[in-house]
Amino acid sequence: MATTVETILDTLKSDLKDYVKVSRGYNTTPTTILKGSFGPDEVSKSFPVIGFDITSEEFESQMGDTGFAYVYLDIYGYTYTDGVDRIDAIRKLAHDVLYFIYNDFTYTDEVSLLEPMEYGGFKTLMFRLPIRIRYEWTTTNIR
Repeated sequence: MATTVETILDTLKSDLKDYVKVSRGYNTTPTTILKGSFGPDEVSKSFPVIGFDITSEEFESQMGDTGFAYVYLDIYGYTYTDGVDRIDAIRKLAHDVLYFIYNDFTYTDEVSLLEPMEYGGFKTLMFRLPIRIRYEWTTTNIR
């Protein structure tokens, strides 16, 4: 069944909100789920935060009016640290997202990890996880 990138993005946001929470067995409950690219100074200081943004799209050769495509995303997250046990909070958040991608996301079977997960930051810690999601498209739903 053909889909659109917008459907994938909306599903990712709603699935993250529905699943990634302590009450469902995760380590963290994000205060905010962001669609788009935001720096830590642009988000609420109420951490943890998860966000995602499109980095690129790729379309395979098609047969007739259908084919497969890939949307490439960076999933990122922010936590705050007071300098004590710096890495624990961001690793828990990052591992929650990784678990979610492989177990609870609607498009789990279509996701590939592209690069190693990256960490960074000082007072506001961050992770970045590049993924690719495969989907079927038609020439009528690429807009």
